[in-house]
Amino acid sequence: SKQTEISVKQEWGSKCFFASYSSNSRGCAIFLRKDLPVEVLDDYTYSDPSGNFLLIVIKFDSQLIPLACVYGPKIDNPEFYERVVFRKIGELPPEMSGNVICGGDWNLVLSQQNDTFDYIHENNVNARTTVLDQMEEKSLIDIWRENHPDKKRFTWRRRRGKQRARLDFFLVSLTLLPFIEKSDIFPGLDSDHSGLSLVLDFSKFKRGTGFWKYNNSLHHDLEYTQLVNKTVERVD
Repeated sequence: SKQTEISVKQEWGSKCFFASYSSNSRGCAIFLRKDLPVEVLDDYTYSDPSGNFLLIVIKFDSQLIPLACVYGPKIDNPEFYERVVFRKIGELPPEMSGNVICGGDWNLVLSQQNDTFDYIHENNVNARTTVLDQMEEKSLIDIWRENHPDKKRFTWRRRRGKQRARLDFFLVSLTLLPFIEKSDIFPGLDSDHSGLSLVLDFSKFKRGTGFWKYNNSLHHDLEYTQLVNKTVERVD
């Protein structure tokens, strides 16, 4: 909660950032170790008042890296992901928007078949569709699934029952893929959720030209689509 942020900062002894809501409901936080050689660009810090999203941008060596923390709504709320999470990411300058690391409890799965166990119904399907569409548009990948394409592991379990789901995951920019050494899921402490880890090493790689990506949003540009149609007719 807002009331405890100061005491938490004092206990941590280094930089930490919050999107607080209340002491027993919602809330996101990002903690940076004291010995971590990064600079935080304060102008880009965003804390969602609902306690569901937090964004900071760090400078590590010559890399500008947006770090975002998500606590997704339990209800099917696609507007939250479109208007809060991905809009904020999309507003970042181009030199940052290709280095995004966004993780947390999304309260949805990206694949009902691969990421759930003992589910009767599909939950938050509209929100899932929005996230998948935005991943495509912004060249984001589910890094754990990228590294473990056929593996079934879960990050949430019902305390009394068999239900399991992978509700927690990192989405990262495709251009960061060469820098990622490892992604993993590990047991949580006194929680029905597991922990996630993501290890990056920028020292081993030099940035190349990156991956070319078609901008799907052009399909909604009337002038562009008319020009394409006229060009196709002329070439045919």
